[in-house]
Amino acid sequence: MRDTLNGCVHRLLVWTGLALILLMPASADSFSDNFNRPDGAVGNDWAVWGNGADIRSGELETFGLFDRAGGVDRSLLVTFPVTFSFDFRTDSPSSGWQFGFNAANADQASTSELAFYQFGGSQNVCTEWQTSAGRDAECRPVAPGQRDYGPNVLANISGLINSDLSSELTITYNDGASPAAVTIDIPTPSGILTAPPGTVFVIGNSSANFGPHFFDNLNLAWGVAPVPEPSTVSLLALGLAALVLGRMKQRV
Repeated sequence: MRDTLNGCVHRLLVWTGLALILLMPASADSFSDNFNRPDGAVGNDWAVWGNGADIRSGELETFGLFDRAGGVDRSLLVTFPVTFSFDFRTDSPSSGWQFGFNAANADQASTSELAFYQFGGSQNVCTEWQTSAGRDAECRPVAPGQRDYGPNVLANISGLINSDLSSELTITYNDGASPAAVTIDIPTPSGILTAPPGTVFVIGNSSANFGPHFFDNLNLAWGVAPVPEPSTVSLLALGLAALVLGRMKQRV
């Protein structure tokens, strides 16, 4: 009886371990830049577009221009799902940001497989994507509590793009006002082409105002499988335990 019990417990531990391995997130690729380097050229393999950019006091400083805006880009092919996060502030309160994945070139983010932009903190968050008929875009309703960005406090823009290219974007203002953050849910873009038009990641301001507009603490990670909730793991362990105990009773 003891040998049977020990054998069943051993199998339970093995099966549970294997199941937990299968539920672990897949290996991911990532890219980060905190722009913490001497003032001057952006460096770190970034190229500039539009009205340009540089490093100033450990932040990425970008400059706006009518119908051009300005920012940086680099070769960085990603696969979805993707998590993203960056900090943003601006000397022109009615200004915003843009970023895009897998763009054909660095002409703003408009040639991206999927891009996000906002012309000002109190304005709509919009997405842009490629279809068989050309470029398409959609703007989400302004969420209660959205407000303009300021010159002194870095707001954080973060989110997740799912495998089906639906997404969630959260703006955390860090300004002491309420609400502290807003979240915008974005459905899968209609008719989006899933073949990347290019390999360029683009980020910058979306403003006709010179600014400057500042970015910091950029973090991207892609190819990440969802992490199971603790309740999922617990239910799995209980299920395996019940299975083993049931087999033990059959043998007794």
